[in-house]
Amino acid sequence: KKQNYNENNNCFRSDLLLSGHHFLKTNLPDMPVAVGDANASYLDGKVFITGGVLDNDDPCEVMQVYHIDDQKWTTISDIPQYFCGADIVHGHLTLIGGTDTVTGIVTGKLSTYVNDHWEEIYPPMPTPRYYLGVALEDNLLITAGGWCAGAVVRTVEVLNTESKQWYSPKSLQLPKPIYLCGMT
Repeated sequence: KKQNYNENNNCFRSDLLLSGHHFLKTNLPDMPVAVGDANASYLDGKVFITGGVLDNDDPCEVMQVYHIDDQKWTTISDIPQYFCGADIVHGHLTLIGGTDTVTGIVTGKLSTYVNDHWEEIYPPMPTPRYYLGVALEDNLLITAGGWCAGAVVRTVEVLNTESKQWYSPKSLQLPKPIYLCGMT
């Protein structure tokens, strides 16, 4: 996968686009908002870019959506949190943790995008944090690390998305505190 640096808006864009089972070489349109350290999630022909930092170190408080078939970007400005994790949970984009957009307080809430609005379907994480790693395996949403109350977090917490219960397996604790980690 080749990436080109775009000097006009200080962001990277990819030259390869997945369409069905084939890679097509194409020039993608620039993102509406140049952002770094963001999450990217794919669902139903759309790439959702959430969170991240603007070039002036302010948080990006919009969600950017790339519509693959139309090769166009749209933005959604009413996101409930930033500096959060994100994943597709049961067919819906879900933001995990981060900083609450309204209060500016670090949160453990999970916000799910359903029918063009945000809902809190799942209980909040026991440990509020931002810059956390997130992965989904079957019905288990795994969160790891992050930053909270001026300290790096070493906690791993798992949400069973069917029972909606959180637990913290002692055998999965991080060997050292970590934040801004990627998980797959």
